[in-house]
Amino acid sequence: MYRASALFTERSVDGRRGRYTNDKYRPRYLWRVRRNRRWLPLAICALGFLLWTTFPTVTKELNIVPIPRIPAGSLSVQEFYEQYGDRTVIIEGGVRHHPAFQLGFEGLKELCGGGTLDTALHSSDMEDEVLRVRDRGPMFLRDYIDQYLTGHIKGDPRVLASTLSLPVMCPALELQTPFPSYVSSALQGFDEVRNSSDGKQHRLLASQPEIFIGPQGTKSTTHMDNFLVPFWMAVYAGKKTFRTIPYEDSIKHMPYYTGVRNAQPNRYKKTVLSKWPWTFQKKQLEIWDPDLETFPEVTKVRVYEGTVNAGDWIYLPPATLHAVYNTEDTWAVSVNSLPPPTFSKFVDICADNHFIMGCTQILEGIEECNDLQTKEGLKNCLADSDLVHSIQKEYDEGPREKYLHEYASYDGFEPWCEAVCAHVNDLYSLTSFRTVFDTSKGGKAKEEMEVMKQKLRHVCGSCNSNPFGLT
Repeated sequence: MYRASALFTERSVDGRRGRYTNDKYRPRYLWRVRRNRRWLPLAICALGFLLWTTFPTVTKELNIVPIPRIPAGSLSVQEFYEQYGDRTVIIEGGVRHHPAFQLGFEGLKELCGGGTLDTALHSSDMEDEVLRVRDRGPMFLRDYIDQYLTGHIKGDPRVLASTLSLPVMCPALELQTPFPSYVSSALQGFDEVRNSSDGKQHRLLASQPEIFIGPQGTKSTTHMDNFLVPFWMAVYAGKKTFRTIPYEDSIKHMPYYTGVRNAQPNRYKKTVLSKWPWTFQKKQLEIWDPDLETFPEVTKVRVYEGTVNAGDWIYLPPATLHAVYNTEDTWAVSVNSLPPPTFSKFVDICADNHFIMGCTQILEGIEECNDLQTKEGLKNCLADSDLVHSIQKEYDEGPREKYLHEYASYDGFEPWCEAVCAHVNDLYSLTSFRTVFDTSKGGKAKEEMEVMKQKLRHVCGSCNSNPFGLT
């Protein structure tokens, strides 16, 4: 006891460095700790790494919640938005009375078989969704149905490599697929304004609705649709299973989709160090079989899941993350539009997320909308626009099911079809012009021209008048 006390009372200390200067009285245990303390963090890291690679990580499970389902006609339009305006919901039997429900794949082939699809080979064993799609090429719809839907060719199926516009692929389908009344009074984007002989303006929408057609087992990754507006899809054959994540959950726990300026609304990836072999890998967020160790934040959100059967349709509120799995061979029609009850939420989401994903494009071209890069400008646009006022009035009076030609203010299918034909002809002329000056594509340019000509022939041939006499 005496010698221990002497060590600490008879020591001499270098005041500037705070270290012992007299080796005679230096405590041996303290010297060893100070000598080896620089290795202590490395030792702790090595121990942690050993534990991480040796023992499995405990992860939580997905918080899966059933998507609400309501019978068709059980609610008025106003009641629908009061209860489900900000929720994903499936409307059972909501489109069973549509003529398209009776078509099946054979009827679809007979009506639209001459339409051209942009397809690609899909490899399910590739980890990267972008690399899964290869060997792009055009294909007639009738051949696609015969080979991959009714024919069931074995192996990796061909899938749609780009969006499939109903007006451009099959105008005749417009009369088979009216818009449900819950979503018929809504602001639609448009591709161009055409003036008729009577001086009337027609806001032509040629890029929507979109047709989704694919074999059993194909699926999409988790994504958020362009424009951040509500989305609905009507299923006319087969079944589709949806998984959706509400905007309120994703903005809080998964802000990389919308909450930052460099948001990645599609195919989010992380670079991680694998346990063995110790290499850096890029892993993609896959909601159907999520890696919860890499993406633990997915366990903090509500994942709504439900199957949309043939004859049903589904509604998703603004900026809803979603992924779709084709439970059966299926075809469906979908639209992105902005109903009046969702105006306020859309403005908040668009402005709060730095106007990403072209969310202002749905308002472009409206005369009263001059400032679309501020929240106040968006509000003024929706408050002052005569077009928006007419949509609001129609909604207040009680909307009905509408056809696509009615959105463009055409009296019937024929004048609308002729306008779509003229639109596709303009695209054909533009493609021809670009081909003359673009030598980088080589032989592909001629192929693209031929595909565009096939589309033009099919679209214009769908009109009774066949404006350009194409056969």
